[in-house]
Amino acid sequence: MPVTQVDEAELMQLRQLHGAASAILANPESRKLLQRAQKIVNPQARIPEVEIEEQVERQVGGVLAEVQKLNKRLDDDASERSVRHQAAEIQAGWDRQKSELRAKGFTDDGIAKIEQHALKEAIPNLRAAANDYMALNPPEAPQAPSGFGSWDFFGEAPVEDTFVPKMIESRGDNDAVLNSEIAATLTEVRSQRPLGR
Repeated sequence: MPVTQVDEAELMQLRQLHGAASAILANPESRKLLQRAQKIVNPQARIPEVEIEEQVERQVGGVLAEVQKLNKRLDDDASERSVRHQAAEIQAGWDRQKSELRAKGFTDDGIAKIEQHALKEAIPNLRAAANDYMALNPPEAPQAPSGFGSWDFFGEAPVEDTFVPKMIESRGDNDAVLNSEIAATLTEVRSQRPLGR
């Protein structure tokens, strides 16, 4: 076999390179980097460790992508449930306030007007909307009766009732006042005329 002549500087360089490569291959982290660098330079090179690692990374990456999709769906579902729960609480509070207004004597028509007012004015509370609506739309003043009815305001003024004050004064122990009131009541009922005391 022929002997090849190598100069001493080149030999030293080759030995250093061999020592560095041996040290790189001995360390697992640097070994991976060297193998990846070899794969970049020569994509056709068969390096089982790199190929297995890449396959695992692809599979794990796919699993992680699915897990992220699942987490997003779960977060979206939780958010949607939270929104539905809040909407149900708001509706329950609204219905409770409508019931309170009904208990205070508001009609369904009046409550509908208050609801429209609340939505128009962006008032979140029906009680506050009712107060605001009533302030803006006060009830009409009562009308004075016209003509003469069963009330005779132009007749004789009624005589002041002295029975109750006398009974209070005597603490209910005045038979004379009591007998007088009984007799006057019987006379009024029998004669169908107003009592004059």
